[in-house]
Amino acid sequence: MPTFDFIPKKKYEYIDDGTYIGILDDIYFSPDCRNCWFTIKVDSIENGYFNCMFSNMDIVLNNFCCEYVDDNNCFCSDNVLGKKIEFSVSQRKYGNKSFSKITAIKVISDKE
Repeated sequence: MPTFDFIPKKKYEYIDDGTYIGILDDIYFSPDCRNCWFTIKVDSIENGYFNCMFSNMDIVLNNFCCEYVDDNNCFCSDNVLGKKIEFSVSQRKYGNKSFSKITAIKVISDKE
């Protein structure tokens, strides 16, 4: 039977309103750079990760990324991955669907 180098992680797209602390584990941009996903290892969720999608027009994403640019003023995720962050979540509802939206995010420590 074939094996893969895939290590599954519990991931959540919905968490309760509040302020959380965690490690920014991964940042992924869609090929057309219209959307961005953050994967955050949340301290208060045992072995759990929170996935959040941003539009590239999102104010919170843009303000956060402005702090971590390279010499060409392009966002450089290497400057922020693995850092301890504090983020706030609020629920948004559109029609019958609700989702967790990060409303504030900041780096609070360079170390895990």
